[in-house]
Amino acid sequence: MATIQNSKLTRDLSISLLLYTLPVLAIYLYFKLSNGVVSESHITLPSFLEFAKPAFTNIRTWGLTVFMLVLGIIEFSAGLYDDQWTGEERKIDIISFLAPKLILPPVIAFFSLTVLPVLIPNLENSLSWVPFWGGFFLIAIADDLTQYWYHRLHHQVPFLWRFHRTHHSAPYMGMAMLSRQNFIYTIFFSQIYLTATLTYLGLGLPALFVLVLKSFITL
Repeated sequence: MATIQNSKLTRDLSISLLLYTLPVLAIYLYFKLSNGVVSESHITLPSFLEFAKPAFTNIRTWGLTVFMLVLGIIEFSAGLYDDQWTGEERKIDIISFLAPKLILPPVIAFFSLTVLPVLIPNLENSLSWVPFWGGFFLIAIADDLTQYWYHRLHHQVPFLWRFHRTHHSAPYMGMAMLSRQNFIYTIFFSQIYLTATLTYLGLGLPALFVLVLKSFITL
């Protein structure tokens, strides 16, 4: 059994590493075929996406939270939770919903504005030459795969499972328990810091579009 699990782990890691490299290879081939000419930087959005930038910005800052609250109210009105949302469950869900929105923004801001300039002081905006589509797929794959492995390890490693089991403790499914996570699991969400680093390196606009689309996909 252990041999089979190790073989599967090796296979999955190999596939993941290949997927990580695909956007980099695509960007390389793009510049190779275009003789190294930068025709469309991500700093200036493609014209067909320019109209969507304000909407995506608003969704990222406050719109998604409002959407989640409205959807949650609809679920309650439809009787999704019935008598399952007891006092203890309610307390866990409300704290889990509010805590990341109050704690994570200053943590990420500190990481982006203080830690990264110290760790990699000369690399700010060093990827600003990457085309928007390249930055989009680079972040989409890197962010999602990193979250996949972070989540998988918390299921497979007994020590880490204690920080994730809170998410699976609710006796119901719905918006009320969407944010139900252990504080340690949330604060060390690996893809948050990866995407913050890529944003610091100059991929802010692709990151905005990826994170908003991913938020709706994973609701």
